[in-house]
Formats: sequence, C-alpha cells, structure tokens
Amino acid sequence: MSIGLPKNVVFHEPHFRATIVSALEQTAPQRRDAFFRRYTGRVRQHGLPPGPAQISSSDVLLYRSGSGDCTDVCLYDLLRYTNLAGQYKQEIQRRVYTPLLGTLSGKTVLDVACGTGRGAVDFAGKATRVVALDGSTDMLAVTRKKLIGRNDVMLIAGLAQALPFSRGAFDVVVALNFLHLFRPSTQCAFVDEMIRVLRPGGVLILEFDNALHGFGVGMARRWLGGERGSLMCEIRRVVSHGAQIVSVKGALIPYMWRVFCHFPRFATPLERLASLPFLSRLLCRRLYVQARKLYEL
Repeated sequence: MSIGLPKNVVFHEPHFRATIVSALEQTAPQRRDAFFRRYTGRVRQHGLPPGPAQISSSDVLLYRSGSGDCTDVCLYDLLRYTNLAGQYKQEIQRRVYTPLLGTLSGKTVLDVACGTGRGAVDFAGKATRVVALDGSTDMLAVTRKKLIGRNDVMLIAGLAQALPFSRGAFDVVVALNFLHLFRPSTQCAFVDEMIRVLRPGGVLILEFDNALHGFGVGMARRWLGGERGSLMCEIRRVVSHGAQIVSVKGALIPYMWRVFCHFPRFATPLERLASLPFLSRLLCRRLYVQARKLYEL
C-alpha cells in the first residue's frame, strides 16, 4: 500500500531499518519560525493541506538532545519510563489501549508523535507496516535504536498539523501521550489530519488527559492553570469531523501509581475496576478514545 510521501522524500527499502525519512529540518528554537515557513510551503507545493485550522509556529513543540529541560530527549525515557512507577504506568496504559486497536495483522499503522517509540515498538511485528512520525529527529534516533533489526517500521520526521501522506493511506492511526500538550483548536487540526490519512472505516486511537480525573480534582487543577485536561464534550468536538467515537476507556487511578507500583497484585484489580465506564470518566487520569472514520473527507 502506498502512503503517498511527498516527491522530495526519498526512501530506499534496503536501508529501511536504519533510515529516518525527513519531511522537515530539525532546527534550533530561534530558527523555528523560518523553518515553519519553509515546511508549510513545501507541503502546499505537494498538494498536502495543512489542515482546516490556521497553523502557528507556536504549535510546534520541539524535543531535542541536550536542552536540559523537560524537552531533553536524552532524559525523556529516564524520567518517564525507566523507574518502577513509570513502568507500572506504561503497563496499565498498554493494557487499556491495546484491545482498542483490534487485530493489526495485515494492516498499516501510523503512530503520530511517536516520541521515543513507546507505541511503535508495541505495534512492530503485529502490523504489516508501521510508520512512526515525529517532529524531532532526536526522538526518532532513540526510536530507531529500539527497533534495530526490524524491517517493518518506517521513521519519518514531520508535523502532525500537516501529515505528509495521501488520503486514506492507513488502516489505523494512533496518537499517544501527545494531544494533552496543546490547546483544543490545535488538537482539532491534528485530529482532522489524522482522519484525512485514515481510510474509511479505519480505526483512530487517541489519548487524552481527563479533566475530571480524581472526581473533580482535575477540574480544580485546570481552573488553577496547572493542567489542560479535556472534558468529553471537548473530545467529541475534536473528533467530530468525519469520525465517530465508538468506545472510551480510562486508565490510571490518579496520584496512586507511586504506591501501586510496589503492590501490582493488589493494584491491578483496582485499576480494572476504575476502567469501567461509569467510573473511568470521573476517576481515571487518562482517557483512550476509539473512533472510526465514517467517510472520505
């Protein structure tokens, strides 16, 4: 299946496992505006619309090695996934979103904002082809190291606002640990692009921060400006253009994973109980939305 790459993106199958296909240039923050003008011009040149919302350079979050802050790629996995609590969180979340994907055999999967490969590593070997896209070539370099020896994953540098693929190119599109970083209007631009490259009837999996987590604690934090969680009404608006929500599952009892990670036999049944529909939308920290594309946009 062709994924409709722009003409200036060259990919050689024999070097599949070692190649990062670049649809953008990695630049320093001070050059981001100039980069964005060049990139959006190149996308328009190849007839790939940047999405219905106006794209702004402020909507690009660049992760790079050596930044020394939360966007430092060298520290990304170390701070989030290597400690016991991080591994526990990752496992609980995987148990929730994996069933929503359905059977991946024979399918082409797009992992949007793949980061250091959390999703792509899971999907590799299950799907016929996995395409992992991120705006940071440093992130993609980390992902590549995790996929050494595999020839069924393509790494592409590009932006979620302007996915460099043709319409209906993928059977499944996934965005994990990504949308919560952006305002609702930008989320809409991202998701509209994901729906565009998804085939009719294809599956879309989105991860959101739940604004109501902790029976309202999340709303208090949102009101105080500490978080940007989403309400279900907001999620429905984000996914409303050409797709229909089929299922919503919750994961992670908030603030307790640092304790639960030491007692997984005790915690796992509680996490399963919390993921039930009548509890998850008021309790769980994360919401996983499964939607299907209804028609060709």
